[in-house]
Amino acid sequence: RGWDAPIAIYEALDNHSADSFPHREEGLAAFSEGLLHYRQRDWAAAEKSFGAALAANPQDVPSKIYLERCRIYRNAPPPVKWDGVWTMPDN
Repeated sequence: RGWDAPIAIYEALDNHSADSFPHREEGLAAFSEGLLHYRQRDWAAAEKSFGAALAANPQDVPSKIYLERCRIYRNAPPPVKWDGVWTMPDN
């Protein structure tokens, strides 16, 4: 398949203006906090943080993605030896 190795995905933030992302610092801080909780498997705290990031920037797609993943993992946790990597489901 050739798709078995994790890859990092980045979001460019310099394309956001003060008008499109007026609460940038709050949003970035909430997202960073959400990632920390997510990697610690604290789904409720991660959901709260990603929700705060979305309140700061309702168009924040990464926060929406992580929020959905938290909801999935809350109902069906990853394996004990989970390394924090999201594995795309096979179609």
